[in-house]
Amino acid sequence: MTFIVCLLQAGPGVTLIPAVIWMFFLRGAGPAIVLLVFTILAIVIDNLLRPFLIRKQANVPLVLIMVGVIGGLAAFGLVGIFVGPMILSVTYTLVKSWLSETDFQTSDLNDPLPSLPTTAQTRSSTTETE
Repeated sequence: MTFIVCLLQAGPGVTLIPAVIWMFFLRGAGPAIVLLVFTILAIVIDNLLRPFLIRKQANVPLVLIMVGVIGGLAAFGLVGIFVGPMILSVTYTLVKSWLSETDFQTSDLNDPLPSLPTTAQTRSSTTETE
């Protein structure tokens, strides 16, 4: 159950906190405290390590990855957990690259006389003086 909830990007606390409460009432305080320490450790690792590892591999916003996981799961089933973020990441990277290339080309069109390289400017000034 915790694995499925973590795949849906909800985190382990959704299932482990009720398990700690259940453990406290049925087994006692000792095992409940051990499970509580494990739960806190799992939540901290999940909230700190996962975004760091995802960002390290791909420079894509975390929201886009989460939408990709949930949308991919809904559209493609279990395989969609991996296919959804991949499709959105590739699309995001291509659109970002296309927009930066378009901005570069429009800045070239707005400059009616592009500046010549320094060697070409020196040659053209020497030919004009002769």
